[in-house]
Amino acid sequence: MKIQDVCEVVRGSSPRPQGDSRYYGGPVPRLMVADVTRDGMYVTPHIDSLTEEGAARSRPMKAGDLVIAVSGAPGLPAILKTDACIHDGFVGLRNLDQETVNPEFLYRYLYYVKTQSGHGAVGAIFKNLTSDQIRDLEIPLPPLPEQKRIADILDKADAIRRKRREANELAGTFQHGLFSEMFGDPISNELEWPVKSFGEMASNQDGRRKPIKASDREKVSGEYPYYGASGIIDYVDSYLFDETALLVGEDGANLLARSTPIAFLATGKYWVNNHAHVVTPNGNATLLYLATHLNMRSIRDFVTGSAQPKLNQSNLNKIPIPCPPIELQEEFDRRVSTFDLIRKKQDDADKEVESTFNSLVQRAFKGEL
Repeated sequence: MKIQDVCEVVRGSSPRPQGDSRYYGGPVPRLMVADVTRDGMYVTPHIDSLTEEGAARSRPMKAGDLVIAVSGAPGLPAILKTDACIHDGFVGLRNLDQETVNPEFLYRYLYYVKTQSGHGAVGAIFKNLTSDQIRDLEIPLPPLPEQKRIADILDKADAIRRKRREANELAGTFQHGLFSEMFGDPISNELEWPVKSFGEMASNQDGRRKPIKASDREKVSGEYPYYGASGIIDYVDSYLFDETALLVGEDGANLLARSTPIAFLATGKYWVNNHAHVVTPNGNATLLYLATHLNMRSIRDFVTGSAQPKLNQSNLNKIPIPCPPIELQEEFDRRVSTFDLIRKKQDDADKEVESTFNSLVQRAFKGEL
């Protein structure tokens, strides 16, 4: 059965001009894609709103109606928890025939189609959505009790998945929380550790870029990772480089991005381009301590350029760093390493949960659940 056979499909609308105080900033919630990506299945708009006059020029929807994003995150569905207006980046499903279709089942199917985008004829429509394409989307409709059973099973499996994600988000704060507990705030230095400049605690050198000729691009894949500002760009064979590129030795080093100032660790042997520094501690600090400190503090005062912010070598060396005893830093390293081992096991378990959930969804809409 097609979606248009079980509900009314309407396109969202936005009052013009955008931002006009006659239409915007009133008491009527206006749904945004960021609301949907934040909340998941049941969404409550918190980001934008309309006046009563603006709502009359928009597309009002009721609590319980399904909506589907057609821009920003094409194909992403949600169920409204409250009355709200939708703009022209959404399609709304009104007056759903709930004697034929269970709303949670339909949400799960739409989300399944969204995740399959690019993997089949049905999913492919979600690359460039129109209201007519949504109207014509075929949906499987087993008997209503079976729809509810499937939706309940997927809800329970998804709840487990969400709890694991929440646990992961909490675990992601461990390193910074431990740093604060052991060393205090990196800016105020309330524990009054001696302060040294970054240049006194570590040496650093700029990476160097070696352009790759167009004729060699198909040969790029190689043994060593090639790092830039935000991580690995590629794996590159050494024969594509000469002495103008920087190859770091086996001991590993701390790479500090310049265009997006953030510190991260890398190990083994690798190439580094001119968008990153390579840092080697001199005995007063550990790599992990320095990296965590820089990631926790604002270094805007040391960054130059507005269009493309850069953390140059000279300014990096000026950053003040509290210098607690090296033994305490090494204890921090050990505790983080122990936690990382636990996180690795947790990540493996998460992959299993994710795989199980995806398998359930696949089976559900193939009639095998």
